[in-house]
Amino acid sequence: MTSEGKRKFECWYETVSGGVFDFEKEALRYCQNDVDILSKACTLFRNGFLEETGVDPFSRATIASACMKVFCTRFLVPETLALPPADHYRRQFKSFSHCSIQWLEWLAQSKGVFIRHALNAGEKQLGPYFVDGYSEHAGDKCVYEFLGCFYHGCAECFQPADECPLTHRTFEDLHSSTMKRLEALQSLFGVRVVVMREHTWRDLKRNNAE
Repeated sequence: MTSEGKRKFECWYETVSGGVFDFEKEALRYCQNDVDILSKACTLFRNGFLEETGVDPFSRATIASACMKVFCTRFLVPETLALPPADHYRRQFKSFSHCSIQWLEWLAQSKGVFIRHALNAGEKQLGPYFVDGYSEHAGDKCVYEFLGCFYHGCAECFQPADECPLTHRTFEDLHSSTMKRLEALQSLFGVRVVVMREHTWRDLKRNNAE
């Protein structure tokens, strides 16, 4: 409460502090005021919605239903039916890491380059390998690989001799396979490989406000 608000409250309180508080009367006044405010807000919302769309939003039970009515009456071409693709417009069925997308988008913004990934043009395929990110800039072909610690056998996060419960391979074996894959990308396709490990990315996010 501001100093001015406190002063006004104290002045008001001095005028009513000796009176009787009629709970039933005050509750009725409060409810009537609440309904009055709600009715005015609903009227403004309804008028604005009607003006913009020609649809009465209160003719439907939910706002989602009202929006669908707008789509059907204003945008849907008559006698047509939408058939969304099975991959939901993501152009691929491969799974991807949300952390990898965060990292790639951050890199693209900070470096000022377009990095292709699962959620824009789809993952780039080089031979048998799909890569998390790919960019070409001024003749520089670059592959970006985000290595999740669990799936790629991070030696800092897991004991090399322990077995991954999902793949039934040791974390050392997973790490070795990952390194061979990175080496193959460089030797076979002549690309520069930039690697980010999951635990390093999490530390960067925790310590860097950007």
